[in-house]
Formats: sequence, structure tokens, C-alpha cells
Amino acid sequence: MKVWRSNFAYKSIKTSYNMKMFLSFIIMIVGISIPTNALAESNKNVPYTMDMEISIRNNSSTTVHRSPVHIAIDAIYYPEYNTIDIIYNGDCEGEIFLYRDNNLIENHHEINTSLILPFESGSYRIDIITEDWTAQGYIQL
Repeated sequence: MKVWRSNFAYKSIKTSYNMKMFLSFIIMIVGISIPTNALAESNKNVPYTMDMEISIRNNSSTTVHRSPVHIAIDAIYYPEYNTIDIIYNGDCEGEIFLYRDNNLIENHHEINTSLILPFESGSYRIDIITEDWTAQGYIQL
């Protein structure tokens, strides 16, 4: 009988150990997945800046070599409100054109403006045209 009891105790300990390992594994998986899902949900409403390609129009016929002009313009997309804010700190006046799949949606005569996107998905293009430079940006929702 002693052999049977010691053998039984060994199986009980082994089963207990396996159960603890299994529960630890389940807790670890749940612990990893909850923050990952929370991070994915929180990133949906974080505003981000769109990249704008800027090209300078050369109106002069002289061959003076100067350093490139830096144009401070930002296009910030806010997913929570489904808007794009255009922020420009400069002297130029121009127009903004908003396209969705190459169809004109909206036109503004001021550069500093907020564009409301009519749809939550699609491919949007922003064209900013002034006398001295043009800028273009894309966003895929």
C-alpha cells in the first residue's frame, strides 16, 4: 500500500503542477491580448499629420542659386471628427481643393481651414495652390 500511496501522491502533484502551468499560460495569453486590443482602439482616434509634397514655382529667369525655401504647412487628420485641418504660417494666399477618388468634393479660398470629409473611407487628395508654390497630400482611409 505504501507504494500505491506514494505513487498516487506523485500523480496528484504532477496533475496539480500541470494545472498550474495551464492556468498560468491562459492568464499570460489574456494579459497580453487585453493591452494590445486597448492600444489598437486608442490609436483609432489619435490625430496625425499628413505628408505634403511641396513644389516651388520658379518665376524668375535669373540663375541665382539659393537655399530651398521652407514652407511651414501642416495637414492634420482627426479620425474622431473625420476632418482635416490645414495650418499655414505664411504670407501667401491660395486655394485648397479636396478630391475623393479624383472627384472634386470641396474648395476653399483660404489656406488655414478645416475640411470635413463626407465619407469615413476612400482615397483623398488635397491640392493647395498659391502664386508661388503648390502642395499636394494624400490620405487613404
